[in-house]
Amino acid sequence: MRIFNINILSLLVTSLFSLSLMAGGTLRLDEVAIGEADPAKATDFADGIIMENVYDALVTEPQGGGPVVGKLAKDWEVSNDGTTITFHLHEGVKFHSGNDFTADDVVYSYERLMGLKLGWSYLFDGWVKGIKKIDSHKVQFDLNEPYAPFMSSLVRFYIVDSATLKANETDGDMGQAYLSANSAGTGAYSITAHDPNVETRMAKHNKYFLGIAEMAPNEVILKYNLDAPTVRTLIANDEHDISSNWLPTDVKAAIADSGDKLAKVVSAGGWYFKINTTRAPLDDVNCRKALAYALDYDSLVGTFQVTDDIAAGQKARGPIPQGMIGYSEDVPLVEYNLDKARDYLSKCKYSGGDLDVTINWIAEVPFEESWALILQQGAMTIGYNATVETLPWAVFSENVTKPETTPNISIVAVQAQTPDPDGLIYNMYHSAAAGTWQSAEWVQDDKIDAMLNAGRTTIDAQKRVEIYEDFQQAIVDMQPDLFISDLVTVYAMRDEIKAPTLENSAEYGFSTMAQNFSFRLMEVPN
Repeated sequence: MRIFNINILSLLVTSLFSLSLMAGGTLRLDEVAIGEADPAKATDFADGIIMENVYDALVTEPQGGGPVVGKLAKDWEVSNDGTTITFHLHEGVKFHSGNDFTADDVVYSYERLMGLKLGWSYLFDGWVKGIKKIDSHKVQFDLNEPYAPFMSSLVRFYIVDSATLKANETDGDMGQAYLSANSAGTGAYSITAHDPNVETRMAKHNKYFLGIAEMAPNEVILKYNLDAPTVRTLIANDEHDISSNWLPTDVKAAIADSGDKLAKVVSAGGWYFKINTTRAPLDDVNCRKALAYALDYDSLVGTFQVTDDIAAGQKARGPIPQGMIGYSEDVPLVEYNLDKARDYLSKCKYSGGDLDVTINWIAEVPFEESWALILQQGAMTIGYNATVETLPWAVFSENVTKPETTPNISIVAVQAQTPDPDGLIYNMYHSAAAGTWQSAEWVQDDKIDAMLNAGRTTIDAQKRVEIYEDFQQAIVDMQPDLFISDLVTVYAMRDEIKAPTLENSAEYGFSTMAQNFSFRLMEVPN
């Protein structure tokens, strides 16, 4: 039996924290998508920001990367066959309501997540045989078989206050209506108001068990769908603090030129032209390969340059980014070569009037339009009839639920949901995961499914590396995407704000979506 005794408290720089009632000012930031406040439904980036601050999981990704460390769990044991994991929970942790955190809350949270079958429930579905309370601060998970990503997946298993949700059920909804406007977590912040289309307001929870920086924001206002001119004006007037990543490059540069600053975060994920592999003419791999060689990657990557020193991207080799297991330099970098593009197109079963494609970009992310136009130019040069259209995110995310309504080509950024490569690529490429914004490729391939399944059930670390390296090459050969860039996010920030997890990502190194937005580590002047 392997015993893990890892306490996250020992990994934090304690000098940053104080449990005093001194408080920073109000932190104001924005995101483009609709915000989901229920941890059993969350999946998007805006949702991740809320989850990171309002709720806690049993484990978390450590500062600087590496295997997960304890958060609500102080340590755990794993059976020799890898199918039984017993967690010892921190005592004395309080929910926002004042209720004590116990094993009952862990069991309830898991049963609620799997009962609703929404959000990140797919990370556990079919793998977990059951969960049981051993005593008030000990729980046990039993797996059907060894599941290598299990511990990493728990980063997305957020614990809710079972007593509060049971007391606020409406017609057996397990507290869904209550969590549409309230929170029930142990996190450093609690929700005071929530309108998923307008803003989420959060207040500091001074009794947070891991401590809070003395000048951490007393209040946070997360706004949705602010346009770029508004964000630029608000930051210039000291009325906004941190932008989303989706600002156009020239707006970010202008904010920096005006005396404020930029924060660059290298994350585990990428930008993709996602190709619907079920719709003609791109159901033919030769047609997809033709587009891959017709894309002028140098021109595209040039659009990432924000300032002389900061670029919001770096060339990708495939679906697995640098820094994740499975990334292989044996996979060549993408290449712009019109001769090869025309050669592949000559092998395609479609020609002439059958080569109509539509390239969609997301309306809330205006800098994607220039990328769509670059691809359009290359596609038309080799013989495609390519049009460019924009879709609002809400329409796009609905359209991709069916292959017949999923666009030919869509521009999407995907960041790892967990620190394991499974948390990035399974959602995109496994047949069982099709029908979401992450899986707009509609890859339905037995070989790919087998590789992804093997990556989940293989415990040997080196064998997993080999599986994912082979997977990387197999996806590149299949070409269900044009790989634009490994994910590098750049945020414009008011100069007075201190956000170490955003400004010093090289040290913090969080790969998991939204974990860099840890408000309790930030400093905001009054």
